[in-house]
Amino acid sequence: MIEKINGDVLRRELLERGYAELEHGIHQDQFDSAIEKYSSFTVNYPDPEPETIDAMLPSTPTDLTNNNWLDDLERSKDHQQTWHKYRTNTSHIGKPNGYTSRAFQESALLETRGIDIREDLKEYYHWTRGHHSEIQKQHDKYDWGPIPPEVTALTQAFRPIHSKASSLIIQVCRTLEDDHPEITKIITPASLRNSPLRLSAYHHSDRPNLGGFHYDKSDITLQLTESHQGLAIAQSDQSPLTKVDRDPTKTALFMGKPLTDPDTGRYPDSPFHPGWHGILNLDSPNQGLSPIPEAAQQRFTRWSLIFFAGALEFMELSKDQTHVR
Repeated sequence: MIEKINGDVLRRELLERGYAELEHGIHQDQFDSAIEKYSSFTVNYPDPEPETIDAMLPSTPTDLTNNNWLDDLERSKDHQQTWHKYRTNTSHIGKPNGYTSRAFQESALLETRGIDIREDLKEYYHWTRGHHSEIQKQHDKYDWGPIPPEVTALTQAFRPIHSKASSLIIQVCRTLEDDHPEITKIITPASLRNSPLRLSAYHHSDRPNLGGFHYDKSDITLQLTESHQGLAIAQSDQSPLTKVDRDPTKTALFMGKPLTDPDTGRYPDSPFHPGWHGILNLDSPNQGLSPIPEAAQQRFTRWSLIFFAGALEFMELSKDQTHVR
């Protein structure tokens, strides 16, 4: 059960530290189920062969600083005989739904094209309403055979989390209407249906940051839960980063660049700053949260669940806009 939001506390926390803590109302066993089902999926099925992803990707661009081209897949060129996880990857606004692995793409492109894209060493899975039916359409179109049961199990695990996160965002928007007039007409139940729930799994790395610092392309972000500490958020463009340490029943909420950026945001005069944030590489588990399942411990070192709430009209931003403070 999601508690009624105290608007004064929400506003004060956003102003004072750049993020607010809210009761997310999601049972721990629902998080547990999502992590277990994802671990079963990613351990039991392979990435595509390097030659397959090389054929699916467009020609290497001259400018490798903006890696949006890594999501521009030509799925008709996937003729691999064995099933692989990228067959859950379907077109969507912003980023594709389904499975994406920057860690795999980095190693595959180094092998096939001799280029180093230097992305975050992670894999992630985006889920929205209707995603499973899009996977089925692709399997029928390209004759890829049956969808593995682990993919269906993932849909069943993600659905209640997505629903509760959407309900919380609706409450947040109603609470913030005085500061952001008609925000409930911009972020709506229809737009939230197409807003992704992301499960991120960070691979083992000796880099100081597991996730590079950036602003989100979503209008509002709910950092629902994560296995380890390391999330850090700045109060403003000029403020130092603060490590987020919160009760496991609470989500960290912060604004995305499309909503409150003073230059390009929908509400340029908003009192709240977009949340500059990233993931420090800390070997410190969060208390009270699910550990990484034993079967997946060799594959990744940290997991997180994030909900990216978007507006009816998606604002396309480049990496140059979101990854520079």
